[in-house]
Amino acid sequence: MLPSLNDCKILKQGKKGLDKRSPQQIRLWVQNQINKNRKPCNVQRWTTPEKRVIKEVFGKYIDPDCSVYPSAEEIRDAVSTHKEIENRTPRKIKSQIQHLKKLKAKCLDFGSP
Repeated sequence: MLPSLNDCKILKQGKKGLDKRSPQQIRLWVQNQINKNRKPCNVQRWTTPEKRVIKEVFGKYIDPDCSVYPSAEEIRDAVSTHKEIENRTPRKIKSQIQHLKKLKAKCLDFGSP
């Protein structure tokens, strides 16, 4: 939680480098200190075989004209039959489908299935 502007004035008196900063700048400094101490998130990139399976199985949903997404049950069935995507959750798969749909709508080439 960020400190109030009054807390920033008090903090300004206690820290040497903050004496020439405004309360708003001190608040930003505190936010940056909090962000520095966070652990980096572990982002798992999509591999080529995973993307290929998504494009093959859910190709009809990637079409920009299609306004629906696969059901969770349909995604679970695909996960159980394709070992390449067994470590992906239905939510992550649906997000990837949305991403590929957006790329296709922008007329970017995202490879053949």
